[in-house]
Amino acid sequence: MILYVNGQDIGRLALSIIGSGNDNALSIQDISPEDFLRTIDIYLSDNNKQVGDIAKIYAVVGNGSPTALRSILSILNTIGFAGDIELYSLEKDPHEQDIDTIKKIQKGDIKVMKVDTLEPKYSNEPKITLSTKDSLGRKQE
Repeated sequence: MILYVNGQDIGRLALSIIGSGNDNALSIQDISPEDFLRTIDIYLSDNNKQVGDIAKIYAVVGNGSPTALRSILSILNTIGFAGDIELYSLEKDPHEQDIDTIKKIQKGDIKVMKVDTLEPKYSNEPKITLSTKDSLGRKQE
């Protein structure tokens, strides 16, 4: 089984079982990254599948929200490592519908790369700043 996962948006997760022959297999949930793992588990259960049934994971690695991408790709890398599952990365325009991306995958019209580790592709570099306050919350000079 091939699991398609798109968590590039901070408030949305798309999941599909590619090649399932089930047009209803695409699930798009408006959720936060904190609920990504639970949602994947529920999705698999609703489709009578288990993590052990996954042979390949096709993951959208960008462009998108740094927080969402770090969250979903950490989850998928862990599932891939623990289950000895092949990982494939693909980049997707955030405005393209997931169903269209899935159709491109099935036709071979989109570049999908086998990888050892899924790494995010950010639309902008993450904004990581140093605190200007000390451990007690006082402004440092």
